[in-house]
Amino acid sequence: LITLETPSNPMLAITDIEAITKVAKEKGILTLADNTLATPFNQQPHALGVDIVVQSATKYLGGHHDLTAGVVCTSKELAAKIWKTHITLGSVLSPMDSFLLLRGLRTFPMRMNRVNQNGQALAEMLAAHPKVEKVLYPGLPSHPQHELAKRQMKGFGGIVSFMVKGD
Repeated sequence: LITLETPSNPMLAITDIEAITKVAKEKGILTLADNTLATPFNQQPHALGVDIVVQSATKYLGGHHDLTAGVVCTSKELAAKIWKTHITLGSVLSPMDSFLLLRGLRTFPMRMNRVNQNGQALAEMLAAHPKVEKVLYPGLPSHPQHELAKRQMKGFGGIVSFMVKGD
């Protein structure tokens, strides 16, 4: 199993999903992508060849920080294998958490558009600030993997990392 998280937390490194999945498929290796920071709004790893996508529902999907949940998206065949582990462990989302997640999903696209706009604006403001040495945000042309991020992402999210000048 090859696991990847792109963008990575907190340095926002971008992994070339298509390149990784191509090699993995040639070798018969499954791939799993943690898509939490990108969200399914900004990046669709399945379309880029990933076998299993995991997503925290606690963050952007729920949107109100009032539930703890996660999502696993995969083929029916792999889901059946994962389901056996789920039954063994006994993890079940409560009715209230299910309701809270559904509530958040109703506004998810609208919220993600604003998150993308705010993340970009914040990154640009920080990049222009005289006391900031470096900004790590895939939406900035200064990000070392900006072109790759543009190829595989629709938007760049709300997480911005930066380094302050001096100590």
